[in-house]
Amino acid sequence: MKVGRGNNQLPFLMRKKDWVRISAIGFALSVSGCVQKMPADAGVKIYESISAKRIPEGVQPEPNLATLQHYLPIELSGRFRQDSIGSTPSSNPLEIETNLQKSKFLDGELKSSGLISYLFYEDGKLIYDELSPYKRLGQFVDNSTPLKSNSIAKSWTSYLLAHAMCNGILNRRNHVINDWKLVTDTLYDNQNLYDLLNMRAGDQNYVTEQDGMLKTERWVHDAALYSFMQIELKGSQPSVKKYNYNTLVATLTLNYLVHKLNYEPQELLNQVFTKKARTEHTVTFEVQAGTPLEYGSAIAVGWASRYDYLRIAIAMLEDWKQNNCVGQYLRETVNTSQSVRGFYPTDFRLAMATRYGRFFFTHLKGMRDRNVLYMDGYGGQALMIDFDNSRIVSVNAAHDNYNWDELVYGAIKHGDIWKE
Repeated sequence: MKVGRGNNQLPFLMRKKDWVRISAIGFALSVSGCVQKMPADAGVKIYESISAKRIPEGVQPEPNLATLQHYLPIELSGRFRQDSIGSTPSSNPLEIETNLQKSKFLDGELKSSGLISYLFYEDGKLIYDELSPYKRLGQFVDNSTPLKSNSIAKSWTSYLLAHAMCNGILNRRNHVINDWKLVTDTLYDNQNLYDLLNMRAGDQNYVTEQDGMLKTERWVHDAALYSFMQIELKGSQPSVKKYNYNTLVATLTLNYLVHKLNYEPQELLNQVFTKKARTEHTVTFEVQAGTPLEYGSAIAVGWASRYDYLRIAIAMLEDWKQNNCVGQYLRETVNTSQSVRGFYPTDFRLAMATRYGRFFFTHLKGMRDRNVLYMDGYGGQALMIDFDNSRIVSVNAAHDNYNWDELVYGAIKHGDIWKE
């Protein structure tokens, strides 16, 4: 059996710009601890104190079904409120071989959590392929619905950069950003591109993932880069180059790539997603509505259908196996990644990664000797690749209250979902 072109045509809703301020405690609650459940008949919980647009990670009590069903259409509808740049759907999308199995444990998670889609792939075949039941979240999503990546798009940006380097557009070994007027007289001018990719730009006195722009408290999706460079970052200087994971630097990196492509990114997007990954649907990145790309308006947030997430990961896996130029970039990513121990609360899922490089998490605890790249997005979006064992897990979620330890980490580590 093969997965090819989808024929489901459910209408899809979609999205809004988002920033949720949450404490380290909030992060920590997202994986383990004493779980509290919101009563099923309690109605919709509106998180007014944090954001009216999405559910906070790790929130207690966990959201009930009514709350999940309220927020998912809002999240999905946001795609229509921004412009975008994107690839063309392939005329010959990659067909994915299947050897499908069932799991009671996975079924239970789909019926009780914010899981939307779960895909487990190994040795060239799709083993587990499940959508949330229709009466839960499946009524909002089908195989063609664009699903929001959140920070997984940071890793996609890195993958695009790798192709640009291999195409000779960027210097693969030591590229310095000294040809972009947008960042002149800011801390990002004359930076080594790899310092940005490693989240070590020395920008921690100006921006953080928790608080956005420290000077004004603006969130980094609230405006194009030009605005931040002129208001918060004019005259800024880099500090000690330590790990400071934040969305601004990913958006800046994406926009620098667009700049180097003379603000015509279509050809590269098609090279990577249409021709190589052979995606069935368009893969898009958000762009600030009504704002020219020259102002740094691209946003490192992507959208793709559930199988296209998998197709992109398969393309990375094939690059690694072929050890081509892009595959060598991915191998270097594992080998040159740097320690992030102690940065995340110990019971948050990202604490399982001990190193980070080029917008990927690496060297997961218990798998440090394996070549694994992990891509993570807010709300429990997950894409993990084990290059040594040809395994991929792809998860899309409305909330992160599913069992990440078993469904993502455990499936990659052990090659299967926990058996009852």
